Amino acid sequence: MTEILELPGNKKKAIRILSMDGGGVRGVAVARILEEIETVCKKPIHELFDVVVGTSTGGLLSIMMTCPTNYPDKHIMSAEEAKNFYLNEGTTIFPPRSIIRKALDYTILLPKTFSKPRYSPEGLESVIRGHYGDKATLASAKICAGIVGSDIRYAESMVFNSVRAKLYPEDYRHNATLIEVGRATSAAPIFLPPIMVRDQLRNLPKLRRPRKSVTWNSLETPEYLRDHLIYEDGGTTHNNPTELAYKLARMHLKAHGYNHEDFQFQVVSLGTGSENGLEEDPTIKEKGWKKESADGGFDNVIRRVFLDDVFSMNVKEWRAHLKVKGKLGDKEGDEPGSNYWRIQFRLGKNLTGQMDNSKKDHMDALVRAAESYLYKEGTKEHTDSFKALAAYLSKECERPKFDSQEAQESLKATKETSQQPLQVNKFKTDETSASASETFSLTHEHINALIQFTSAPQIKLTNFKCKAACC
Repeated sequence: MTEILELPGNKKKAIRILSMDGGGVRGVAVARILEEIETVCKKPIHELFDVVVGTSTGGLLSIMMTCPTNYPDKHIMSAEEAKNFYLNEGTTIFPPRSIIRKALDYTILLPKTFSKPRYSPEGLESVIRGHYGDKATLASAKICAGIVGSDIRYAESMVFNSVRAKLYPEDYRHNATLIEVGRATSAAPIFLPPIMVRDQLRNLPKLRRPRKSVTWNSLETPEYLRDHLIYEDGGTTHNNPTELAYKLARMHLKAHGYNHEDFQFQVVSLGTGSENGLEEDPTIKEKGWKKESADGGFDNVIRRVFLDDVFSMNVKEWRAHLKVKGKLGDKEGDEPGSNYWRIQFRLGKNLTGQMDNSKKDHMDALVRAAESYLYKEGTKEHTDSFKALAAYLSKECERPKFDSQEAQESLKATKETSQQPLQVNKFKTDETSASASETFSLTHEHINALIQFTSAPQIKLTNFKCKAACC
């Protein structure tokens, strides 16, 4: 008989969130943990969680755990298939480099803005294309999915998300193809080049220029000041995307007509391993000019000092971890009353700082590192920590029904409300006006701006009779 999870007295339902860090090929270890969760709970990830968000390799896993493949049966990958994805496709994404090439990487210490990426993006693009095709977008996600990229111009996180992709199919920033999204979240400095995502409707005339761009967690109509964005790996701003996942979950609830205050937020945050398997404040690792990497190893010391290693959890992200923990009750793991789980596993010095090492022996070692969290040493018995997590996820509780007719009607109403035209001032035209399509709600101070940004020949700016205070 399924055990029921008791919720706090003021909470009626729960929403479950999965957040996954960036970390290159370490994603294979995260996939191994997800595989064990699916095995023990006897449910796929897209049924265990309501929202799945990831950065970099976690972003790729988010796609795999939520979007149907282009296989004949269009199924969503299991965690075991995701693990095999890394084992089989790792060398295509990160081809092994020669000894000479490695030596050049360590001797030519150029600033990252002048250094050539180690790998071509063609490998990653071909792999995504092989599993999802050219045209699949985030709108295909079965549950709420968020993939974190970083806007290079402003060094800000941008969460590609299925909420906006489904609300606004024309939204180029969110309903981008899975190839574009996968490339954007994985374009780590040093390893892969940035990617430009463009508005395919950019050449059509616009009736007005927006005052500002809507944010990724807004439900407003997609109006942007720029018709393209250049992205690099989301790890440069939010390698641990838990805080962003929390915001996306609130947005997802609001879009479907739910009040987030009625819900308990249950968060599982998966790291990609650390040297000692602990989550620590990175500032305690700094020793003089070396700024010793939180992951350890000479490789990471060089990247941290000269190339701005984007994968080490910095102070900002450590504070974000504490912030989310505080929002969820300041309890963690199997503490009584906790609804926040931050999972890390021990890598040791030999496995750190090798985010692009796709050789079989290294990948197998990462899988074993994940299993050190799953099993007690030398046995196949689960550790107490994993037992507690699996028991927590196996318990039933009332969760939002996003596919229900009521929720879908709320989503439709959200879109209709957001798409209502914005009127600055009430305005009437003379009766001689040809049609309503030729009228605009403007005062004299806005007419010049409209003329400047309007190029559609069928629109006539005639017969204005201003009723605003200026007249």
